[in-house]
Amino acid sequence: MHPPLALPCAAVALALAVAPSAGAADPPPEIEVEGTRIALSDVVTDGSGGAATLDLGVAPAAGGARLLTRAEVLEAWRQEHGTGEPPKLPASVRVTRKTKRLGVEEQRRIVERGLAPLPPGVRLDSVKPHARALVPTGWQRSSVTIGRLPQQAGTFRTTARVELWQDGQIVSRLAVPVELEVSEEAARPDIARGASLTVVVRRGAVEIGAAAVAGTDGRVGDVVQVTLRATNRVVRATLLSSDRALLEGRP
Repeated sequence: MHPPLALPCAAVALALAVAPSAGAADPPPEIEVEGTRIALSDVVTDGSGGAATLDLGVAPAAGGARLLTRAEVLEAWRQEHGTGEPPKLPASVRVTRKTKRLGVEEQRRIVERGLAPLPPGVRLDSVKPHARALVPTGWQRSSVTIGRLPQQAGTFRTTARVELWQDGQIVSRLAVPVELEVSEEAARPDIARGASLTVVVRRGAVEIGAAAVAGTDGRVGDVVQVTLRATNRVVRATLLSSDRALLEGRP
């Protein structure tokens, strides 16, 4: 009789690694949702009435996933209904967000619409999305903002910040390079350093004004330093117009 063949340890380990394990669980089913929340009707198909719309929490972001377990669903069910359980409930389910690729031309149109109209003397020269972007389907509106315009005429390269909204919340953010042409008129500040203005203090329906001098150039909406003529005190105020500013903080 020949002695039993001894296998090297490495070979035994490899065999165990590739052999199917007894009772290995199947991967959880995967579902896609289009929306910011997950409903029971997304997980089981034969719910009824209010049970079908039972809220199971936040949907994952585009490109992400959420493993929703049977225990989590039962907890939400019992908080809502007290007893029982929904029919045909899987042990777990992998939830992903339904997405689409937002093309370069569509991004360009969103930016052009979002920036119109631009301030007088500012022209949008180009919009240069890098590539298609993965975003959730079902978004309902967009908003577009850019940084402050320079107080200098010429070409201004910046990034348009695009936000896509659904159900009152932001579901995706994109950064799109843009180029604008700023004229001499548009680069000119609304108020120049040394210009006279009125600083106002509001107390309910009462408004009190004081003469002041601008300490810096600024545009409407900027917080600038101003000097009160009566006391030579330097304060910070928000420009309301080219000759009025609202005092910041306590007087």
